[in-house]
This record gives sequence, structure tokens and C-alpha cells, in this order.
Amino acid sequence: MIAFSPNSQFLASASHDMTAKVWGITADMPRRAVRGHSVGIVTVTFSPDGKLLASGSEDGTVGIWNALAGSLCHMLRGHSSEVIAVAFSPKVLLASASTDKTIHLWNTTTGSLYRIINAHLDRVDR
Repeated sequence: MIAFSPNSQFLASASHDMTAKVWGITADMPRRAVRGHSVGIVTVTFSPDGKLLASGSEDGTVGIWNALAGSLCHMLRGHSSEVIAVAFSPKVLLASASTDKTIHLWNTTTGSLYRIINAHLDRVDR
């Protein structure tokens, strides 16, 4: 999975090598590499202001990272299986979708779980 930053100056990539990387559009070397998941990263996305990067992993966790510094803000745990999609709201929420058939809504400021949506009979997909 890859995602452009809102200003189109950066590209984030997710990898099964357990890293997410932020690339400058004009550079071959990553500007930042984030590590913290225990297995492969499946999905990434930038926040609307481009300051945060979210990653979803096969280990069921969601990482929220400072996209500029590459530092971890929050490691969110709550899914029982692979997180396959993440999406920021225009405000402070982050949604994560999983093969556990749920969508979790997280507060990106505090890292706390806001709500779980159990509305599907099968995995929630990208």
C-alpha cells in the first residue's frame, strides 16, 4: 500500500519488512523509516494536515507516527487480527478496519479507543 501526503510532496509505503517509509517525491532515499510493528505493515495513510502517518499491521496493531520526525505517537491495540485499512477523519479520529470484521475508531490525540463498529458478517476490506 502506498499513499501521497496531502501536499503531494511525500509518499508513504507499507512493507512486509515491518517498516513504513516516507519518501520525498524527488529523492530515491527515504526521508523517514518507522519501525514498531512485530510483523508486516499492510496499509498507511497521512492525516489531512500531513503531520501524522497511520500504519496498520498484520499483528492487529495500528501505529500513529509523527510523519516529519518518524517518531511513534501511539501504538493502538484492540483488533484481534490483521488491520487492512486506516483512514483519518478531518478532525481527531482515525478509523481502522480489520479482518476481525470490525472497524475501530480511535482518538488520535490521546490514543484511546472511541468506538467499535461491529456491522459486518465478513472481513472489512480496503
